[in-house]
Amino acid sequence: MDTAKLLELPLMRGFSQPLRHAIADGSKVRTYPSNSVVFPQGTHPGGVVYTLTGMLFSWISNAEDERILLTHFHPDRLLLVNNTLQHRPLDFELYAVTRVELLLIPSHVFVHLLEHFPEFQAFVINGLGQTLDDMRLALRTHKAGSKEQCVAQFLVHCCGWSAIPQQQLPFSIEFISDCLRLSRPFVAKTLKRFAQLGIMGSKYGKTIVLDLERLRDIAANGLHHLEQTVADAADPDTPDLADTAEAGRLPHDGSNFRLDA
Repeated sequence: MDTAKLLELPLMRGFSQPLRHAIADGSKVRTYPSNSVVFPQGTHPGGVVYTLTGMLFSWISNAEDERILLTHFHPDRLLLVNNTLQHRPLDFELYAVTRVELLLIPSHVFVHLLEHFPEFQAFVINGLGQTLDDMRLALRTHKAGSKEQCVAQFLVHCCGWSAIPQQQLPFSIEFISDCLRLSRPFVAKTLKRFAQLGIMGSKYGKTIVLDLERLRDIAANGLHHLEQTVADAADPDTPDLADTAEAGRLPHDGSNFRLDA
């Protein structure tokens, strides 16, 4: 990417002219194919990585040496790949889900920008805050009330990368199960249930979100809540609990109101 195009990136528009040129002169743009590990652990590619295009994920390893999804980065997001000031790599790796284009700022350039441009300091602090928010959301996904809710929260967050009504995500069942540490049969069963509700679809092995609002409902309230809503809408003649009790016909075991009855 030439300097003129680099200066027109959305990232640059909020910066002063001297800072824009300092970043352009000291950085480089790299493109990586999908399904590639962009930066293996222990390497020093640069002080800062800024995502220009594509979907990027990162993992960390726990004490049992299991890879756990940490967070997912969409375009226009800053990552601090190295502990720049101590010259020590962080223990995570970046994985390109789609073809990604990244702006790399080497460590020595990064330190120079921090020292001479207060506006860049504010930009880095803001980027750290966004990263922490992403981490909290990703970790919360693993603590969802149900496994179905966990899948829904993951898909809703990924759909936030695009405003198009019908969101096609480049995720296979295998990829979702690996990210969330759920079994592939369970993920397949969950997506099939979402499809039966008209929320999900698939095309060429990829995942398509057809109804983002109802998917958000599952992410917030769980699958049972949506299924109950659908059941109530499908049977408008079902008597209200209070009316049934007044008529002396309230069933003691509540079996008439079970979804699986």
